[in-house]
Amino acid sequence: MAIVVDSSAIAAIVFGEADAPALSAVMRAHAGAVQVSAATVLEARMVVQARQGDAATTDLDRLLHSVDAEVVAFDDRQSALAFAAWRRFGRGRHAASLDFGDCISYALAKSVDVPLLYKGDDFAQTDVSSAL
Repeated sequence: MAIVVDSSAIAAIVFGEADAPALSAVMRAHAGAVQVSAATVLEARMVVQARQGDAATTDLDRLLHSVDAEVVAFDDRQSALAFAAWRRFGRGRHAASLDFGDCISYALAKSVDVPLLYKGDDFAQTDVSSAL
């Protein structure tokens, strides 16, 4: 089964946070069936670069390569799903408080109908399935 990965999970792994082993285990278990939006890769690169510099960006790229992640282009269908997610679950509209990047990951997961790997409680308050 495939999974979609959110930037929150990618950043947690790169930063070596407490839940990194569990998150990376899920990614490894789905190697070859990991999908991530191109926009999510950009967001994750920006976050890790800002906090830890070039080495962290290299670690992120290695992580995605190690699980043979498919970087998926953000298309019109995903744009519509992301907008619908923001209207339903967006910050200031719902307790899930999804931001721009969250809506992109949500949209990809919904468009391919697979679970989403993420860190935190925001997606748990939506109708997307968890990969954990």
